[in-house]
Amino acid sequence: RATSKMYIPENELYLELEEKQTLSGMDFLMSETTSRVTGIVKSGASPVIGAIVTNGITSDTSRTDGSYSLATQSGPNTIQAYFKGKISTEKTITLNNGEIRNNVNFEMTKSGVIEGTVTSSGKSVPYFNLIAKSGSKSFSMPGQKDGTFWISVPAGVWSLTVDKVGFET
Repeated sequence: RATSKMYIPENELYLELEEKQTLSGMDFLMSETTSRVTGIVKSGASPVIGAIVTNGITSDTSRTDGSYSLATQSGPNTIQAYFKGKISTEKTITLNNGEIRNNVNFEMTKSGVIEGTVTSSGKSVPYFNLIAKSGSKSFSMPGQKDGTFWISVPAGVWSLTVDKVGFET
């Protein structure tokens, strides 16, 4: 069965495959189910240029006017806006199939930045989850392919943890 987060299958195909056998011509017809979220990322009255807006599956970068347009799936979505030096914000919305939701705007405030690299046995660890906590406040940010990270947080005392399946800190 061919599946993707942004598509639903029109046909289901069942087959039996034996060792060393190749089956070709297994074609699928899929219908796009993309919904879309649009809005503006600002800090005060100014647009935030280059903010990353994501639902964890797809992402867009805000333009010179702060606008973004994010393709996403129907159903519940948590949309996050990130920018180095600004506190990340998120909104949870529910979309119908094919719905376009406009004016999902983000207001970002200044922050401090924590940067670093995650390694194991001298090699960079890619695509981990970084969590920063201070009292009841908690922020998370995905690590980069090269093992580096940055996370923007308000002034204060923070504890950092890194999480990735197959690794321990």
